[in-house]
Amino acid sequence: SDATCPESWRSLPPDYRKHAVIYTDFRESYADIIPSERLRQVGKKSGGTAHIERSDNTLRQRSPCMVRKTLSFGKDDAVHGKRIRIFIDCYNNSISV
Repeated sequence: SDATCPESWRSLPPDYRKHAVIYTDFRESYADIIPSERLRQVGKKSGGTAHIERSDNTLRQRSPCMVRKTLSFGKDDAVHGKRIRIFIDCYNNSISV
């Protein structure tokens, strides 16, 4: 939402904010918050966001706690963060050459 976009941008590590290129849809709040040299707004048909959507889907498939409140759901945000970090590390290592 317009309220959470600035919060999301500030939550990125400073190095990411300086160097990363952010691919988004055409929501106005992105253009208002993210510097133009870091922002690439693309449509769904361009395929610019496909790799992110694929990794999100893989995360949901491999981590039941990310899908819905079930027996594997935890309430501790720190634990969720650690699970996501472990997934990202393992996933990146599995696709590295």
